[in-house]
Amino acid sequence: MSFEEFVKERFPYDKPKFREGPNQIQQEMMPRIVSAIQNGRSIVIQAPFGLGKTLGYLLPVAYFAEQNRRVCILCPTKTHQDQVFTNNYNEIKGAAIQPLLYYGVTNYECPEKGGTASPAYCEAHREICENRERGTCQYARDKNMVPNARIVITNFAKFLSASPEELGAFDIIVIDESHGFEDAVRSYMQAKISRTMVENSIEELTSFTETDLSQPITFLNQLRRCIDDALIYVGEGDEIPPDVLDEIQTLIMDNQRTLNETELYVEEHTQNPAESSFFNLHKHLVKLLSRLQNRYDNIFLIYEAALLGTPRTERIQQQHVAQRVGNAQVVFVSATIERPDQHATDCGVTGKTVASFTWGEYPPERRRRRCLIALRGGPILKKPETGVPLEERLGANMIIERALVNFQKRSLVLFRSHSDCRAAEAYLRRNPRIATRLHTLLEEDRDAAQEKVNRLRENDIVLASASSSLWEGVDVPELKMLIIDALPYVRPPPEIRSRIASLEYNLRKMTRRLQQGIGRLVRSDEDWGIALVVDGRLYRNRRRILPRLPTYIREDLQNGFILTRKLGEVMTNFIQQFEKKYTLEDFL
Repeated sequence: MSFEEFVKERFPYDKPKFREGPNQIQQEMMPRIVSAIQNGRSIVIQAPFGLGKTLGYLLPVAYFAEQNRRVCILCPTKTHQDQVFTNNYNEIKGAAIQPLLYYGVTNYECPEKGGTASPAYCEAHREICENRERGTCQYARDKNMVPNARIVITNFAKFLSASPEELGAFDIIVIDESHGFEDAVRSYMQAKISRTMVENSIEELTSFTETDLSQPITFLNQLRRCIDDALIYVGEGDEIPPDVLDEIQTLIMDNQRTLNETELYVEEHTQNPAESSFFNLHKHLVKLLSRLQNRYDNIFLIYEAALLGTPRTERIQQQHVAQRVGNAQVVFVSATIERPDQHATDCGVTGKTVASFTWGEYPPERRRRRCLIALRGGPILKKPETGVPLEERLGANMIIERALVNFQKRSLVLFRSHSDCRAAEAYLRRNPRIATRLHTLLEEDRDAAQEKVNRLRENDIVLASASSSLWEGVDVPELKMLIIDALPYVRPPPEIRSRIASLEYNLRKMTRRLQQGIGRLVRSDEDWGIALVVDGRLYRNRRRILPRLPTYIREDLQNGFILTRKLGEVMTNFIQQFEKKYTLEDFL
């Protein structure tokens, strides 16, 4: 059967939203994916948000799966895995192959302990679990099925942590939201131990009064002193002296058994071990010890007030990815890829011939239903070492308050840091018309954040910091107003040392996150919404920033630069097209 015949037979024409068949972008991208795979090439697919990219890659991979090719679909999170399967793959008419959704162990229920499964518990009770009735443990059942499953849908973290033998070899690998994969690889390869992580773990262990945990607490206090020594000895971004590293390595090795036993105890006596402070610390300690025992390939720095062990070069990260990718053709899919020709290498995939397809159009109707505003003369939210100047922070808070106070629809305010988010929250909570609507999300991962936003009331406001993951990948249903406080510049990783490379990294990451933030708005043809960028630096640096944005964002922002005093008028005129009850007086 040709692919054209496959589409005619399997595309979900019977569903109302697909009655007219593949849309224009799907008609373009699907044959390109098929051609690339047939010719032994990988391919980078870039297209705007919400235009059907997922179904556009699922039909080609389902076609090849029915020809006995093994396919792995990688997603950023468990929630995304479920969405790909439930909302997209299940739409394929008469799908002949049932995908296997494979999660990390902490996403399964353990029948032996009667709660969340965990690596330490599974390892400690392996013999008991293996002697249980076959099929009782869902995780064990999935793990046994993975090497032979024709289509596996898993997440970045599981793919990077599983051995090649555990997953088996694949012919085709799709990396959905691939712009985040390079950061996922870097994060997986790093061990980061902060003083706060250690202190939180000490506090957690102290709360277990039923048993004596003085030995691991003593170890943690010693580890904290070692980190304090490193903070004193070296400056930010500098390498830690070998004698301090020797002390830390010896300390961890001497306490390995105690740490393992403590982790098992914490997991057995904690309702959700994955959220345990000690669980998280122990995971990084294991990685740190591995890095310390292989110092030639790793560097150890003080970075963001934490001890960081990270691969010395990108080559090491690429080797790790290459082991897991093997000989598979890779399909990279994202809405925000700055350099398609470089994207595969940025993700750690090298040595492959890579084609690319970029779709730059955005539906005119969606652009009409979306208003992008950026302030001319807005507060300059540049963050020096001492923090944002108080008058600039206050000015931003007042603008955000004015935009939110009378607009009784679901709103999302995105901040670049905890401190900015907390400062704005404290200010906004003083207004009784806003206080009861506020919800603050700081460090939730995408799965937890998605669960929380799904429970929002119609007029709730969410304040989110950069680490909350609401900047990208989390859909806020019925979102009508999006406010971006400060431009989301990020700090470059420690391996980037030169000033020019750091500036380029900062700008590239910032424009990607800015696009992702704006992409939270207007996710369907029937939706509408208004986005406001408060930071005056966007207008001041427009000649440097705007050319890096896609046309459908760049042009709308160029037309959306306004003076602060015009904000109420512009917002009112736009909102009145959809909500007649709003007047200019509401925003004054």
